[in-house]
Amino acid sequence: MFVHVNAAEVAGYIADFVRVMRPGAVAVIHHGAVAGTGGGWRSNLTAPVFQAVLAERGLRIRQVLEQWADGDEIHKLTYGDRITVIEKPRATDHASRASGSNIMSP
Repeated sequence: MFVHVNAAEVAGYIADFVRVMRPGAVAVIHHGAVAGTGGGWRSNLTAPVFQAVLAERGLRIRQVLEQWADGDEIHKLTYGDRITVIEKPRATDHASRASGSNIMSP
């Protein structure tokens, strides 16, 4: 969970993700996205900064969630948080593959 980790420290953690993830591996990260403006003692991390750090380290965003469904129940993140699903591309992946994110919200 990166909701309390400031932007300056996130790059170091992401570098470790790159180091330990095998090509094709997937990770799920819960993080702040609005620089703490939503309350909850969140960090100064923003979604654009997080996306830039991932791109600089060669990780691909598969999906970004602001909410999800579990049967009939809808779970919404609070405080401007997001959950980002990332992957480390395989060496055989083509650079032309779409790297945009899908933000799921109402």
